[in-house]
Amino acid sequence: RREGRECVEGSSFSNESEASAIVDLLEGALSEGDLRPSEVCIITPWAAQARLIRRMLMSQWPLLEISKTEVGCIDAFQGRDKELVLVSTVRTNEAAQTLSVADHLSLNVMLTRARRGLVVCGDFATLSKDTAGWRPWLSWAQQRGLVVGCSATSPAAAEELRRLDGLSEAELLEGGGNASAGSMAAEAPQNGQRGPVGGRVRRERAARPDAT
Repeated sequence: RREGRECVEGSSFSNESEASAIVDLLEGALSEGDLRPSEVCIITPWAAQARLIRRMLMSQWPLLEISKTEVGCIDAFQGRDKELVLVSTVRTNEAAQTLSVADHLSLNVMLTRARRGLVVCGDFATLSKDTAGWRPWLSWAQQRGLVVGCSATSPAAAEELRRLDGLSEAELLEGGGNASAGSMAAEAPQNGQRGPVGGRVRRERAARPDAT
């Protein structure tokens, strides 16, 4: 459990606890050996958070290939995609200000850059207050058991997750979960956003920062 707080840096924001969680997620994903650092990106709405994450990466792995993992703000990834996308939303506030601009096209970019896996790290309570953007997506993810610490509320999704968790890595790579993942993604909220996209559903989580 990690309690994260936003910090103001000029006109931008950072969240050290969340940045550390993102770095840990990246290290865990790369340690499995089936992804190269260049196949992963880290997206955040805030430049200060991008700088903080880069500093953490260079401090821990100054000479390693992990530096090839791109870290940047939303606009840098418009029209591009990666195998695995890690998203850091940063904000933790009662006013529920989640994006640098109240622009849900930016949310769409963040949630649709992933080919195989998407992990969102953010403050669940803050994001849930965004009724037009984040809340429908989080509700979709929560129903399907894709929020860390929450069980699936949809019986069909719960059964599908149990089936996927029973598959071996080889079966997943051979497409044992692709059809189901596609159908689940097709049911995502129809307000311009999608839920987790692509193959291995059991690795796609909407992560609460207090449970990362």
